Amino acid sequence: MSPPVMENLARDLLESAPGLEVVTDYVELPAETRKPVHTHPGEEFAYVLDGTIHVWEQDRGEAEINAGGNGEVSKNVFHTVRTARGRKAHRVPGPRGRPTRADPRRCLIGNFDD
Repeated sequence: MSPPVMENLARDLLESAPGLEVVTDYVELPAETRKPVHTHPGEEFAYVLDGTIHVWEQDRGEAEINAGGNGEVSKNVFHTVRTARGRKAHRVPGPRGRPTRADPRRCLIGNFDD
């Protein structure tokens, strides 16, 4: 199985929240990929270009986002993203507030198993 592809498209400091930056990435997730459960100190927005992703959020459960759809994860909420069996997905997480590179506030806790 090929690894996920991630390409940074834009990165800039967020003037309204010192210490945070806005990041826009292109992400390609192969079929049957699950990202580790993690949080961000800022909101995360995603637009699905092709395929389908399943986003699990703590206290909300799982939602399916198909090509042309978008989703949002609130700041500091544990979440993960997975692709379905036999289907890959391309997504562009829209502006995402996160700490500047020197700030370790991103929290990774491991894999989420159904």
